[in-house]
Amino acid sequence: MLYVSFFTYTAIIADLARRVKQSQDRATQVAATTAQSRPPSANPVGVGRLWAVVAAISIADQRTWRQSYWAIGVAVVVAAVVVFGGARVADAAAGLAEYTRQIRVPFRDISRAHPTFPNDTYLYFVHSPLTTVWDFEGLVFARYGRNPKVNGTDSGSPAEWRAHATTFVYYFDDSGKPIELLVEQNLAVRTMPTLPVRFAAPIALEQIEVVDSRLERGKALVAVLNWRAFDAVDRNYTIFAHLVDDQGNQIAQHDAQPWLGKAPTSTWERNRLYVDAIVLPISLDAPAAERLRLEIGLYDPATLQRVAIVDAPGAFLNDKVVVEPFSIVSK
Repeated sequence: MLYVSFFTYTAIIADLARRVKQSQDRATQVAATTAQSRPPSANPVGVGRLWAVVAAISIADQRTWRQSYWAIGVAVVVAAVVVFGGARVADAAAGLAEYTRQIRVPFRDISRAHPTFPNDTYLYFVHSPLTTVWDFEGLVFARYGRNPKVNGTDSGSPAEWRAHATTFVYYFDDSGKPIELLVEQNLAVRTMPTLPVRFAAPIALEQIEVVDSRLERGKALVAVLNWRAFDAVDRNYTIFAHLVDDQGNQIAQHDAQPWLGKAPTSTWERNRLYVDAIVLPISLDAPAAERLRLEIGLYDPATLQRVAIVDAPGAFLNDKVVVEPFSIVSK
């Protein structure tokens, strides 16, 4: 109910802000036309505050007496705050309303595409540029109830895409628009070396989750990587993820420090799980192809030297983890 309350009462505050602005404009007009008859103690701001109280009571009367006493209390508290805060509170409320509008924009596309969701649906958001996973959780709960469940890279918890009957993954294009991918439940890929693996640096890659092995032109290969540092890391490594064909030609790539540079490896805490996502856009003119592989690893950006994957005694195994096969198909 907390999430419903937040968005419901943000709407109330936004409506109040609009009414306060109107009332202040009205008060100014009244003051200008009645300056000669106005008592010395009266002023436009005071009249505006009085109108703010009236507006709050009006909101409660129109919206909330038929809904909940709690909302009436919110309206009254907001009215009291406006009385003491005046225009600054109205501006702050208007700013909050604009912020709420912005975080709702990506969700609008999703709700339009899905009037309902099947039971046991899971929505996972990858590096959302504005709307946090907790914002999405509130919006989803307000619109759909307890189904679907929501998670994302913000939370830091494992993705677990295949723990649910239906999973949609959303990544975002340059404009902030969410792009939807349906997780293939019966994914048939293999990983070499077998996970988890340890690097020569004190970092382990414990799990890789891939949306689908069949890739569509104009969309992206999206995967989630679970990392863990088992000791202090003394430098900032770059994660690479390269999609290549059987001749070694590169089809798509992702090279970035963890969390798009927001969680460099030198800041990682010992034994803490770090969940990161990689997004490799597939170009519209990419040729249809089979037997593609995804190569994942670490390198030092200062030297471009890859970090070796080692066994328990420390012997070299490889300089990358390979996930295969992938294909580019026409859909």
